[in-house]
Amino acid sequence: EIKTFLDLYGREGEGRERQLNFVIDKTAEKIAELEDKRDQIETTLSELRVIHSGAKERLAARQPR
Repeated sequence: EIKTFLDLYGREGEGRERQLNFVIDKTAEKIAELEDKRDQIETTLSELRVIHSGAKERLAARQPR
């Protein structure tokens, strides 16, 4: 990817607009990808918290007082 960024500049810097458009597109893709992963992680964490709490409650209920 670094080579792609550098190639977009051109020998005389003529590719700056192309380079900026490329950066805008690539960063937008990565942002969307990471936001999706974050949503998946939050969902998984929420589910694990429910399982964790339920297991702790069931264990506590089995122990004599």
